[in-house]
Amino acid sequence: MRGLAEMRFSWRADGGQHDSDLRERFWISFGEGGKGRVSGYAAGFLTHDLDGTAYGDRFGGLADARGRTYGQLSAAYIDLRPESGPLDAARVGRQWFEEVPELVRVDGVRLESAALTAGLDTRMILFAGIPDHLYESSRRGDRVYGGGLTARPWRDARLAAVFARIHDTYQSRYVGAGERVSRRDDCLRFSYRQLLLDRRFLWWSEYALLENEPRELRLRASYDLPSGKTSVSGHFTWVFSRLDALSTECDPYYSVLRSLYPYREAGVLVRHDCADWLDVGGGVSVRRLVNGGRVGPYNHEFERYYVTAALRELPLPTSEFVATANCYDTGSDRTWAVEGSYAQRLGASLRCEIGSGYSLWKEDRYDHRERADVRTFFLRAAYAVAKAATLEAEYMLQRDEEGTTHRVEAGVKVRF
Repeated sequence: MRGLAEMRFSWRADGGQHDSDLRERFWISFGEGGKGRVSGYAAGFLTHDLDGTAYGDRFGGLADARGRTYGQLSAAYIDLRPESGPLDAARVGRQWFEEVPELVRVDGVRLESAALTAGLDTRMILFAGIPDHLYESSRRGDRVYGGGLTARPWRDARLAAVFARIHDTYQSRYVGAGERVSRRDDCLRFSYRQLLLDRRFLWWSEYALLENEPRELRLRASYDLPSGKTSVSGHFTWVFSRLDALSTECDPYYSVLRSLYPYREAGVLVRHDCADWLDVGGGVSVRRLVNGGRVGPYNHEFERYYVTAALRELPLPTSEFVATANCYDTGSDRTWAVEGSYAQRLGASLRCEIGSGYSLWKEDRYDHRERADVRTFFLRAAYAVAKAATLEAEYMLQRDEEGTTHRVEAGVKVRF
């Protein structure tokens, strides 16, 4: 059995407003995978609003809409792997269904059969359950079920075809009071994963249809050169159609952003180990809206060019310096920014870090809003008081279009 428990106090201030919260999170696992074994996993979090911040205030987040104390069991499942028989694995409890678009958390069961054919290693997958949506008060009318096949037709390859049907019923502020929106969406997803060149090259692709119409195409590839010092990776995403008032799993953005418009995005990253003490890299990412898509939160056109370098053991032993230079081009504006950090270990127990970061657009993880032109300065320290216990502290200053925010956090993290 192993796990982690963390408690953290957070204080934020912006001008004359401030907010104090206490947050706890944990995860725990037991057992190991393998035939004839039983294993399990559980994780969750709890937030306490110490000064009564309300939803809609400057620091009011979604959790504040549920009262001063809000908790969530993120996962709690048991894996069963029989030694023989038609069933290879079964997972029961609160879990994530990877086969459903935009990973859905479900209270349910997922079954995977033993190999149906020896040559292709074909297996059947079946799953069903009731979705658990973050901050949703009622799950009446919600359900998801489906199944599919996986196969390994040749070495280091995996093919999969999975169908999922999703029922989602929810209240929306965009319909009349007391009315509920009910959606049923059918999704069919195909995926292909392949390792080549002595497993130095990885290819992954996924194509999804929603209601028999193309939804998205995702491609990823990476290659490690034989020298082991250079790697190249790339990705490509094409969202074909506008994501509108669908089920939460197929369109998690609608309740906040209304529509998410079609786009294409591609990126390439190259990294090289020049020496034991120096790594360098660089890359580019480009996103373009298509089919008359409109710019909105989390959905922008941009070009990002960047180079990065990491120095180890310089200028002092047990130190690390990382710097990145960025150029953002949005079509109407061009922004240059440099970010970096310096970390130093002092003795066997204390690690300190100072740095600055920049994001043209950034999601605020506290109030779930998008902020623009965000510059962050931070100081961090971690002190190991025991082999399994660490004290942590952080100060962060953030400047964006809305002003300047100060945040102080302190907590303890225990591993077992």
